[in-house]
Amino acid sequence: MKKSFVLLKKAELKKLAKVLPLWALNAKETELSQTLTFENHLDALVCIARITVHAQVLNHHPEITYTFKKLKLKLTTHDLKGISALDVELAKRVDTLVSRG
Repeated sequence: MKKSFVLLKKAELKKLAKVLPLWALNAKETELSQTLTFENHLDALVCIARITVHAQVLNHHPEITYTFKKLKLKLTTHDLKGISALDVELAKRVDTLVSRG
């Protein structure tokens, strides 16, 4: 997949709550984040592995903080200092992965 290096416009950012209801937009509107909680640490590690596969395919890598049964995910397009279509695509993929278990 070709990278899309275009920042989302303000109007597009405002629509993200409907498209990605599980994700939070930071105050500067430059980052999406979500915290996932699992039943045990192994499930959390498996989720990291699954997210990593999608990140590799998109060549767009999230910041993942792992603490036993919790994952804190942050998505941003560092080159643009904001949110691009790649962040939205990876967030959608994460949501699909988590909903499937």
